[in-house]
Amino acid sequence: MKCILLRISLILTLGAALVTADRVHAEQRRLERIRRADEIIAEARDLSIAGEVDESQGLVRKALSIAPYSPTARRERAMHLIAEARVQDALKDLQFVANARPDDPGALRELGIALAVAGDKETATTYLRQAVELDSENGLMHAELAALLLDQGRTEDAVRHAEEASVFAPRVFEVQHDLGLARWRSGDLQGALPAFRRAHALAPEDPRPLVYATRVRSELRDSR
Repeated sequence: MKCILLRISLILTLGAALVTADRVHAEQRRLERIRRADEIIAEARDLSIAGEVDESQGLVRKALSIAPYSPTARRERAMHLIAEARVQDALKDLQFVANARPDDPGALRELGIALAVAGDKETATTYLRQAVELDSENGLMHAELAALLLDQGRTEDAVRHAEEASVFAPRVFEVQHDLGLARWRSGDLQGALPAFRRAHALAPEDPRPLVYATRVRSELRDSR
């Protein structure tokens, strides 16, 4: 009886070991396919930068045929779709990338921006907030979140993120311009003026900061 039990135990142990080995080998093969696909995507990006869009898209398709679960390949396809104004088609790939890389602020940001363009501003705000939480010193992400919040009429929150953007990216026109808008809409006329002045200094060819500053001064005079 003991010999039978020992044999059964050995068979079960060997079976478990074989299953584990199969899983390890399968994972190794999967990672190898991802590596190969990512190398192809690097070539595709170089072609895209060089303006060879058709050739780049061909390599993206090749990479996806090798590893359809590669986040890098899925993201690259999404970028091509967005360039063709096919944002809805790109969302599935961007969602896949964000799910695969939940701690990547760039992946969350790209999904958030695409959702905003597609009209789902509430969900877009959620993803942009997550991106900002992971990369809290990224001024441009703060600025993008502030603009989205301002577009939804969430002025107080927009001001907070616009001010954070100004701390980390003070020399960016859009940052100062949107800070001025956020403060103006929140009723902080005195705070809006210097932001519009800084925006004008950064891009004197853009007439908007001066136009808005003139309107703010008019409102200040009327409030006296």
